[in-house]
Amino acid sequence: MDNSAGDAYFDFKTYEEFRKERLKLNYDSTLKLWYSLPNGLPTIDNKLVRRQTPKQQRARVRNMKFFAFYYTLLKKTFLRKKIQSKGKYK
Repeated sequence: MDNSAGDAYFDFKTYEEFRKERLKLNYDSTLKLWYSLPNGLPTIDNKLVRRQTPKQQRARVRNMKFFAFYYTLLKKTFLRKKIQSKGKYK
């Protein structure tokens, strides 16, 4: 990428300058997001919030654990072919 035409977005001499500017931008973005949130907590009448029963929550956590477990197994090459050849389906 050629920055000789002066079209560079940022020009930093050191990593510390870059880090300070990045933290400032992150802080400003976080504040804008925080102040754009609604004042009150969602009510029961809110259709955008779906309540879950404790049984549904446990099932969700169990599925996340299975996903993490199989993800780590599939990263290992010697187990990947064995699992894929069995065709693990629910």
